Amino acid sequence: MNQINTKDYMNQWYEIDPELLEMEKIAMAKAFSHFTLDKLDDGRLYWIGEITPGIYETKFDEKLTYVVMAVYESNKAVRIYPVLPDCEDLMRMIGGKLWFIRDDAGNLCLKLDQCKEQRLSATDYLNAAIKWLQKYEMMLCGFTQPLTGCLSGI
Repeated sequence: MNQINTKDYMNQWYEIDPELLEMEKIAMAKAFSHFTLDKLDDGRLYWIGEITPGIYETKFDEKLTYVVMAVYESNKAVRIYPVLPDCEDLMRMIGGKLWFIRDDAGNLCLKLDQCKEQRLSATDYLNAAIKWLQKYEMMLCGFTQPLTGCLSGI
């Protein structure tokens, strides 16, 4: 993953509000206990773990698992980056770029941009990513429902 200019991330939200970070850790421990917290070189925190939606498995008897990173921006917004398979691989599987956006460093991430306007927990973004991946797997199974929206529309 390309790094973002570190001067933009001098005062991280978790340094300004350590209690909020503790609440994030508690929420993640309850909802996504298999995810681990780490820090990028530029100071941003991220959670990494696996998501297995199960839609594809019901049709083809083959489980698809996705490794994703939930990366906090300096304002606590979260971007979801598929790691394995990455966005390029996901695009190849469905033949389109409509459901991805680029961050400030040019990295592709899931298009959950409606979430940016809200102050949500990483659990909210990961739940939106699960819904995104469920719809993605539905498309792999032949359903044609479009992948749009964030928390209310996905």
